[in-house]
Amino acid sequence: MQKDEEYLFLKSGTKKLKTPVAAVAYIQGLKDYSIIYTDDGKIIVKGSLKTVEELFPERHFLRVHKSYLVTNSKIKQVENNKVTLTSGKTIPIGRSYKHMLNLL
Repeated sequence: MQKDEEYLFLKSGTKKLKTPVAAVAYIQGLKDYSIIYTDDGKIIVKGSLKTVEELFPERHFLRVHKSYLVTNSKIKQVENNKVTLTSGKTIPIGRSYKHMLNLL
């Protein structure tokens, strides 16, 4: 995986996909894999959420749950225990991550 401010090359299976950072809505961690949800679909990559989180520019992404990372620009609404994205998808907010949303 190659890091750049505008896009990343993400290895999914045997392919390396050029993925614009702005196209990423959120990332879900599932043990040793992460699912990156983009405007065009999803990309499954090998690596924990913590590993994948380090690849993305910190100023554009916010950790809201132990299993979720969301793109700041895609947040539409924040409630007590969930974040609603511009796509309508809701993401839970972990108790230990609520303080991060106070920074918005």
